Amino acid sequence: MRLIKENTFAFESFYDSLREKRQIENKKNGSLNFDYENENPNTLLQKYAHFIQNISLLENKINNADSSDSIISIFNAAIKRILTSKKADFFFFDKTNQTFYPAVKTNDAAAGFINHINKEGILDWVYENREPTIIPDTKTYSIKGSQLNYLVFPIIQNNKNKGLLSIITPISSVSSFSIEVHMVKIAIGIAFPRIQLLRKQERMNRVYKELQTYQSKLKQDYKLSAIGELTEGIVENLLTPMQIILSNTEMLEEKYGETDKENFVSIKKQIKSIDAMVTRLVKFSSRNRTKESTQSCDLNKIISDYFQLIESFFKNKNYECIVDLEENLPTILSHPDHIKQLLTHVFSIIRANMNDDGGLLVQTKQSQEKVIIRIITTDYIAGLAGSNLAESSDASIKLIKNLMKKHEGNITCKAQPSSGSHIVLEFPLRRKLR
Repeated sequence: MRLIKENTFAFESFYDSLREKRQIENKKNGSLNFDYENENPNTLLQKYAHFIQNISLLENKINNADSSDSIISIFNAAIKRILTSKKADFFFFDKTNQTFYPAVKTNDAAAGFINHINKEGILDWVYENREPTIIPDTKTYSIKGSQLNYLVFPIIQNNKNKGLLSIITPISSVSSFSIEVHMVKIAIGIAFPRIQLLRKQERMNRVYKELQTYQSKLKQDYKLSAIGELTEGIVENLLTPMQIILSNTEMLEEKYGETDKENFVSIKKQIKSIDAMVTRLVKFSSRNRTKESTQSCDLNKIISDYFQLIESFFKNKNYECIVDLEENLPTILSHPDHIKQLLTHVFSIIRANMNDDGGLLVQTKQSQEKVIIRIITTDYIAGLAGSNLAESSDASIKLIKNLMKKHEGNITCKAQPSSGSHIVLEFPLRRKLR
């Protein structure tokens, strides 16, 4: 075979290509993080090997992490091996896409600073630039300059702003082409999707737990509904014998009224008392929902009727019960059944935590443009101790919150071992027309 033509190509080494690329970048940016020109090639390769090993270790640990807290902890350790930093935090947008909140609980200073520069429009520029940016922390500013800075990395997925990474660091300048920045971006690409996945799983678990809670409550409501129907039948069967007893009593009174008048009066009085109690029980257990339109409701009357049904239960537990209803209380727009549901859920919480003896106060009053129901018990209810009820898993509390939301009202709770528990329901006198 005869060789017609020979083409040869000479390729530069990996080190030389990095040096040439860096020289071009330096001319564009006027900054330098690694001096490839004067650095020993062996040292440079050791640094690359260190970064690659760090990223590989980070990926393995994050894939095995089972919570956002552990991911942030692992991520912080990895960032500190890449550059000098104090703390790194991921931030997400809220539902309005106007406020940032941390992926995990962090110090208020970092969250406050991020939301401050967001309101000032600085982060809008960062997202437009799509590059990491150093933002000085003015609180640590001195004559020599800012001691700490925020290195902010915008996180964008499918051309949508998803969040950002904030790194508190003493570094005052950084190049977008530096190896540290590339390593941090790779670390973000590993950690951020994993945090998103865990957050979705947490939301699904929370929704599933709430679903189970409501299913359990629905089963209980179904049982109560069945008991209500049974009660109606039993009560209706009692009315006829009571009427017969009353008629016979009146006949005997006409015949022997002069000799035993006091006993006949006592019998008739007790029969009327039973009849009134049965009537209230029938009204309360009725399931006729054909007319649930909003109407003017007298809270004092509804509470009085309801309390007469449950008063005996508390007295059997040696509870001192006081009902303090303000006279001439304005009516509110609601439905009597909704108020009864609210009272049922409130007293179910109290009954679940009550002792053998104690005290109970039910109070109504008007305050400015609101009508307030205040229920105080001497028992300490641990579930009401926190001022924030948003995370409560108690089904009764969730149902109370939903019912108060329908009334455009508010519920506040307070509980201390020394003073007992307070539940306050606030109803507005003016509601929006729906």
